[in-house]
Amino acid sequence: MNACFAQQMSVKKGFKEFGERAIAAMMKELIQLDQGAVPGKPVVTEINPDTIPEVEKKKALDAVNLIELKRDGRVKARSCANGSKQRMYLKEYDTVTSPTVSLEGIFTTLLVGAHEGRHFISFDIPGSFLQAEMAEDKLVLLKMTGRIAEMMCEVNPAYKKHLRKLKGKQFYT
Repeated sequence: MNACFAQQMSVKKGFKEFGERAIAAMMKELIQLDQGAVPGKPVVTEINPDTIPEVEKKKALDAVNLIELKRDGRVKARSCANGSKQRMYLKEYDTVTSPTVSLEGIFTTLLVGAHEGRHFISFDIPGSFLQAEMAEDKLVLLKMTGRIAEMMCEVNPAYKKHLRKLKGKQFYT
């Protein structure tokens, strides 16, 4: 049996290891956040941080940016939010988890499929999680820092006016 798992790493390590290929992949990911995977449905929008109450700013989720070497040799970037902060603000029956298949479910499916001689393929739906509907009354603040914040401003110069310094580093909320 052949098995291959993608190598995933921090964006900092990915930039160092893959250089321009990783930077181009991250730019593609940031463009998708700015413009949306579906035309006319951007994922992020600009908001003036000076209009956000301090209590809400503290709830801002940190962007997690990863670089992945795909099995076909492509370099892919992935950006998501670290939602662990949200748990502190949830009501009793609220949830913020993504509907993701369990590891046991994947292995069980593969085991049964191998036993039955089935063929498997995989495919990507661009921005699938980003296309999910969100309640109008929900506000999720995403904080991008350092080089990623600067790159987001390269994608959309309108964001530049919202850059702030935090502990000596650039960030964008």
